[in-house]
Amino acid sequence: RRVHGQECWFCLESARADKKLVASVGNVSYVALAKGGIVDEHVLIMPINHRVSFISAEKEEQKEMLSYKNALIKCFSSQKKGVVIFERNLRTKTPQHMFIQVIPIPIEKEESAQTFFQSEAQKEGFSFEILPSDVDLNSVISGDEPYFYAEISNGVRLLHKIGKEKHPLQFGRKVVANLLSVPEREDWKVCCVSEEEEQKNRSKFRQLFKDYDIM
Repeated sequence: RRVHGQECWFCLESARADKKLVASVGNVSYVALAKGGIVDEHVLIMPINHRVSFISAEKEEQKEMLSYKNALIKCFSSQKKGVVIFERNLRTKTPQHMFIQVIPIPIEKEESAQTFFQSEAQKEGFSFEILPSDVDLNSVISGDEPYFYAEISNGVRLLHKIGKEKHPLQFGRKVVANLLSVPEREDWKVCCVSEEEEQKNRSKFRQLFKDYDIM
């Protein structure tokens, strides 16, 4: 069954989209606070239109999402924080709307983030390929190929091409929650706060990001 804009939580035209969490809207993509974020500044970068992965997005969408990503890295760097970024493209019954998760971490945790990803992958029975900085993700993944991609603000890039195995849905969140010593925050539902608190977090983030916003 095909999912269209009115049914999707992340298509901006959808009645189901939680627009109260939106922090910045570009020409073809936007940034919103994650519902049930691991930390208050946990944000998502998403295309405005329905795309299932970064690889399947239009070039203009990819370019703008990368601009947002770089702006967020600069923003959090100004706060003396590192960043963990990840995206998953999993096989699902209905085509999911892609999003890139961006989570600030204490700068002293930056160097150990790679080890956390690799250790958790080993527990799950797979390993990561380390991508050089000059390799374009589009050149190593086909449009509909399932994958998990992670990036750390120190330049480390990790890729796992998902085969026939079942990939853990919350793998990325689990790694970051463990990295930050809050394993109970792996589940976004446990992390949900009141609408009032969400609005406070959005206002604080928009103030933090305003000098770095690409729009």
